[in-house]
Amino acid sequence: MNLWIPLTVLGSLLLLAKEIPQKRIRKVLDNNQREKIKKYGTNNFGLTFNNWTIVGIRGGLPNDKGIISTNSNENDEWNDTIVLIKGDVSKAFQATLDPGKKWIDTPLNAKGTFRISEGLYFYSPGLHDGRKAFRAASKVKGIRDSFKDGKWDSNDIIVEEKYAGEFGVNIHAMYRAGKVNGNSAGCTVLKHGWTSPDWIEFRDTLYNSFQNRIPYLVVNASRIV
Repeated sequence: MNLWIPLTVLGSLLLLAKEIPQKRIRKVLDNNQREKIKKYGTNNFGLTFNNWTIVGIRGGLPNDKGIISTNSNENDEWNDTIVLIKGDVSKAFQATLDPGKKWIDTPLNAKGTFRISEGLYFYSPGLHDGRKAFRAASKVKGIRDSFKDGKWDSNDIIVEEKYAGEFGVNIHAMYRAGKVNGNSAGCTVLKHGWTSPDWIEFRDTLYNSFQNRIPYLVVNASRIV
């Protein structure tokens, strides 16, 4: 039996599908987990968390209860977390702090692909690829994968920007679903597309705060679990 749908009906169905709102998938951290992160940031970097602070947690993801668990932090996976914290409020987004396979294998810099190191940095609203995102407002430090093996260890080159933004290590939304791959050449990237409710919430939370220098704390998950 042949089934067919009139073009006018099909068009209406497609329009309706476009109008269905996308579901937010970001999480709220458990209170104790949030306070552990804040304690680490305060004790080690003097952060107050009175204004919005970005926390990048490498090798850790929250469960349904908002408690961070460590993982193996394998390359090319969305296995990191970006958290916005202000006072008692937290918003956690799945992300990567590390470059994807495409840029590990074919680095843009002959000395190897950059990965941001643990520490405190500052970011400001700015453009990435012509879209609203966040750019470094302080010098960023990290390691270049000198041997192109995706390890970023003591055998590799430690580098620091000569001026803020030299390496173009931004914070932005995901371009394509699937593995990290080409989404990050060293930038911090949320696993949410440019038009997704989660990216818009992350972006607008910070843009609407009018903070010109937003703290960005990068920490390994093992330090805050």
